[in-house]
Amino acid sequence: MALEPEQIPSRTCGCPDCIIDYPPHLYGDRPPQGVCHGMWQVRWRDADRRQRLKNLPTLADARGFLADVRRRSAA
Repeated sequence: MALEPEQIPSRTCGCPDCIIDYPPHLYGDRPPQGVCHGMWQVRWRDADRRQRLKNLPTLADARGFLADVRRRSAA
């Protein structure tokens, strides 16, 4: 039904993963960071089996939202 939240790369982040996805020579220099500052994406299928997604600012928000989706679908 629902997967775990996934982090979305950000053009403004300076972590190694985001630097690979958004190289500085195309998207501008930014200070290196050890932790990614990208949004978190939650994907799930609703009762009609349509795929849905929602972007949230923190991992805690994404996990909380996903727990709520799972709770609603189990009821």
